[in-house]
Amino acid sequence: DVKIRWCGPCKLLGPRLEAIISNKEGQVSLAKVDVDENVEIAMEYLVESLPTVIGFKNGRKINKFIGLQEDDAIDSFVEKLIH
Repeated sequence: DVKIRWCGPCKLLGPRLEAIISNKEGQVSLAKVDVDENVEIAMEYLVESLPTVIGFKNGRKINKFIGLQEDDAIDSFVEKLIH
């Protein structure tokens, strides 16, 4: 989850993403990156809008979404990381 402290949609997405991931019982991990503190990571992954969620599987970037999403879309995104 690439975000910035003052971003309204980021503040809304964070808890929803955490709740969905916690329901996966350890099958998925969440790392949060604050752009103010980690500009180089945002640049490396070409983050242009916030929030951006990037999914990795076995160390490879496999998917991403940008902006606030509905819970079913977030769940579908997370399920693709598991399967």
